[in-house]
Amino acid sequence: MKKSVIKGLVVSALAFSVPVFSDTTEDLVNALVTKGILTEDEAALLTKKHAGETKARDQKVKSKLSISKYLDEGKLYGDIRVRQEWRSADEYGGSDSVDRSRQRYKITLGFKTKISENWFTDLALSMGSKGRSDNATLGEWISVIKMTLCKACNDWLDTDRLAHIASRSN
Repeated sequence: MKKSVIKGLVVSALAFSVPVFSDTTEDLVNALVTKGILTEDEAALLTKKHAGETKARDQKVKSKLSISKYLDEGKLYGDIRVRQEWRSADEYGGSDSVDRSRQRYKITLGFKTKISENWFTDLALSMGSKGRSDNATLGEWISVIKMTLCKACNDWLDTDRLAHIASRSN
């Protein structure tokens, strides 16, 4: 019983150890093997598991770009859409017909943030003409430099059942 409690404590200590204590993990496991609390196989398994968790944690930390100490997480997102339109119409009450062909595009770029466990933001910009649609027609080069705020959102989750959302969306 005593050995199983000690093994449980060792596994817990290894599982929840912070990077500061990562050098002493192997020493701790070796000491437990020397005292006969852990077998060599159990020690190898714990050391291997801890090494894998440390490597995964280090890779996760290295992959994040730190912008601010107040920002837990930030994600850049966006899309580019291009389409070809063909339209044909007959003149009402006449004999003329109108054919129209144009290439349209839409570019959206946004940034979602997680400021804390219960506070999120989302800001998105769209390139294109403002009005009924934020699509733009290729060839209308002036519209390329127009940027429109198409989404601004601030979410705060007060409790599991109550969320405060302030948002503006096109």
